[in-house]
Amino acid sequence: KEVTAILTCKIRNEIINCYDGTHTREQLKQWSKKKILLCPACGKPYEYCHGRIVDPYFRHADKTECESYSEPETNEHMQGKIDLYEWIKKQKGVRDVVLEGWIPETKQRPDIMFTYRNELWVIEYQCSPISTEYVERHELYQTAGIHDIWICGTEKYFQKNKLI
Repeated sequence: KEVTAILTCKIRNEIINCYDGTHTREQLKQWSKKKILLCPACGKPYEYCHGRIVDPYFRHADKTECESYSEPETNEHMQGKIDLYEWIKKQKGVRDVVLEGWIPETKQRPDIMFTYRNELWVIEYQCSPISTEYVERHELYQTAGIHDIWICGTEKYFQKNKLI
């Protein structure tokens, strides 16, 4: 099932996440009620969502989400982003790693952004089939001088270890 779910948000001038236990559910619920959890792109309030089945996430409180910073995501995609983010942070020479960053000049939200050898890189973990959208997004990254790495998820792209 796909939900419009975001793992990171802005509070004051800091980007936080809802998955690593740095902030308790109670704290995130309280901040959500005070409307201080914000979308890094449009600045509108987020709400904190959690349940027994779906992992915790943020979403725009007014359901008329900003076009540039939200899209439906599967649990595979959300967990994959977390796993890649945690892995890339540990790599030698990698710095300034950001989960669900925001690139204002291209109006893109890559799954992961980081600096390596003084160059900006992004990782896109793609779990739903795209074709022309990939070309457009890749060209935007190239035009901005950003290196992009695309990793395909297994549910839509692979079946019984064979590429579809």
